[in-house]
Amino acid sequence: MQPRTGLTEYPELITERLKLNRPTTLDIPAIVKMADNPRVVVTTRGMPSPYYEEDAVYFLNRAYQSFASGAAYLFAIRLRDTDEFIGGIGLHLTPEDEKAELGYWLGEPHWGGGIATEAVGAMIPFAFKELGLHKVYAHHTTDNAASAKVLLKNGMIREGVTIADTKRNGKFRDCVNYRLTKYEYGTLSKEE
Repeated sequence: MQPRTGLTEYPELITERLKLNRPTTLDIPAIVKMADNPRVVVTTRGMPSPYYEEDAVYFLNRAYQSFASGAAYLFAIRLRDTDEFIGGIGLHLTPEDEKAELGYWLGEPHWGGGIATEAVGAMIPFAFKELGLHKVYAHHTTDNAASAKVLLKNGMIREGVTIADTKRNGKFRDCVNYRLTKYEYGTLSKEE
């Protein structure tokens, strides 16, 4: 079965503390404020540094175009009570393989409180139940222990390390790879 890409309305995922929804032009100042931080950038793959307003505009355009084509679902991470933009999360689809790469980032003031774990916990069911994907995968650099905890807490399975997989600040860095298949997710759901 092919995954269901090309949803007609931008989804909104609600958790206990968060809203994951469409980023808007009103978010541009907050995106720049949160993303223009070398400690945030180093945890991502491809986020520019320094981070300017035009980078936020590019992110918004990419979110809208990717949603329209069904190539990716890129969400703002917001605090549910205030609607404050605090980060981003998304699934980049490979429809022919029925899989998606999960990626996310948070502004540094929101690190360490379980927010990333909660956001990832909303994206995984969305990937399997709403999009009908077979597999979700993710990775982080070997020095990002916080992301390891987020992925493991959400049932993702560590597969191994890819040597010199990404280049940041002029240095090649190793990445740890994770996966979760629809079958594995179903098994986890039954155990809970």
